[in-house]
Amino acid sequence: MSVVSTVIVSIPTLDWDGPAHSALLATDVKEFSPVCSGGKLSEGVMRAKWGGTKEPQATLLAGAFNYLDDSALLGFVASLTWVEPENVQVFIKSEWNHRFESWTGIERIRAAGESIIGPWADQRR
Repeated sequence: MSVVSTVIVSIPTLDWDGPAHSALLATDVKEFSPVCSGGKLSEGVMRAKWGGTKEPQATLLAGAFNYLDDSALLGFVASLTWVEPENVQVFIKSEWNHRFESWTGIERIRAAGESIIGPWADQRR
């Protein structure tokens, strides 16, 4: 039996293509959530697949992971260097929840993941 977590990270405008964005795309979640089955976040929804008549004005990274340690993910996101830390958003929905939990701003994200920020945090700054 598995427990799948769906993750969306909203990247602030000034952080598009910056070091935090790059780190999120490049890092396998197994680095900070060893029990997880692994994998990386990716550009969530391809711009061509959005509805409406305009391109979205947002960069969303997304992924679905088995046995993800949510607190570890939040700690990892909080450990990155952001240009607009107050505008970073993380949404996580576990398989058994009916809605996403959300955190906005690095301080709130850090507080949520604080208990498990480990030695890897210093390597990402």
